Amino acid sequence: MRIREKMAQTIAGEDYVRLKQEEILQSFDQDLKQIGINSINFIQLVVKLENEFQVEFDVEELDPSIFITLDKLYEAVEDRRKECVSGNGSK
Repeated sequence: MRIREKMAQTIAGEDYVRLKQEEILQSFDQDLKQIGINSINFIQLVVKLENEFQVEFDVEELDPSIFITLDKLYEAVEDRRKECVSGNGSK
């Protein structure tokens, strides 16, 4: 399963998200708030994604104003996964 699909599946499983997995896949460019993700949910989601993809974010990086869309969050997860593969990641 590709990362986008796995992210959509993970996000769709959250009670606070208003969309189904298929709709989330079409919504990666939408503002997180439109999907139902507020600042508290954002942190919860990041923790789930860290566990799901075996990546780790520094607290200083987790600024919801930077990750305003799922695309931005996806890019960050991808970058972290590449760092882990190359041996530079924290996990």
